[in-house]
Amino acid sequence: MTKFDPVAKGERGRGRETVTARERRARMETFRVTGTHPELAALEAASRADDARRRREKRQRAGVATRGKAYVDVAIDGALKGSIVIELLEDVAPMACARFARRLEREAGDEDGVAYGSSCAMTRVDDELRVVFGARGVSETSVVEVEGDLTHGAASVGVDRTSGEFSIATANCASLDASSQCVGRVVSGLEILRAITHRDRGVMAPRDVTVLACGVVRGACDVSTLVGVAAKARVEAATKARATAEARRNETQHDTLKRLRDESAAKGVEISDAVRSTIAAKKKPDAPPKKPKKSMLDSVLGSDSDESDK
Repeated sequence: MTKFDPVAKGERGRGRETVTARERRARMETFRVTGTHPELAALEAASRADDARRRREKRQRAGVATRGKAYVDVAIDGALKGSIVIELLEDVAPMACARFARRLEREAGDEDGVAYGSSCAMTRVDDELRVVFGARGVSETSVVEVEGDLTHGAASVGVDRTSGEFSIATANCASLDASSQCVGRVVSGLEILRAITHRDRGVMAPRDVTVLACGVVRGACDVSTLVGVAAKARVEAATKARATAEARRNETQHDTLKRLRDESAAKGVEISDAVRSTIAAKKKPDAPPKKPKKSMLDSVLGSDSDESDK
């Protein structure tokens, strides 16, 4: 269109704000009284809102980049099937994620004594929906409050608000939002649980599904570092620790006394070696023999005095 086209002439200025003379006079009066023009104030407010939005998006990106990752090593019928890696939504639900992490990391668990690392197993399967895990001997805990605007979708991880159980969804299940707090999403290993929830018709779900090892890795990390060989090493260490704990629970008073004496003796030898090595490191080497000092007369006479003495 050219400037001579009637249609183009009619469209000119249609998108602009129409300001009447009265509004202009009112704005100028406001500027005269307050020293701030309303149009400039509106532009500055829009600029501040835009800057705040950029800062908020930057913080969110930084939070996503530094999210911790949890690992849950699952065994079916006693055989290790693989690792489930969970990205914790710490920037959205920090309190719930911290509580879930304590249950995974600490042997004593959280404030309610819920510890998934010591004794955790599958409690039930909701076909084509989710797998639920729980710590043995725990039936009720303090309430997990609602945090963030999160919903349970496929691959989401939720913590039950009252029972201490946690579930991993293999399909969308927004109906769990009222009874469960979403704390993360599975980024690797979901196929292990899908094989349990999405079975062929007539196939029974496995009964013995246990957690051999679990924990949390802080900060950004590669998923490959949490699976494979690392998972086998974790399982071996966790199995050994559980066997040691079980042996200690079953030992007699005489065995306990003997074990404590042996541990004390070994610790004493270790401390003695450390003290000896520290003393040896601080001991100064033998100084070389000092030369006899010359008298003032020798320093004045020099070599002549030395020859006359000889």
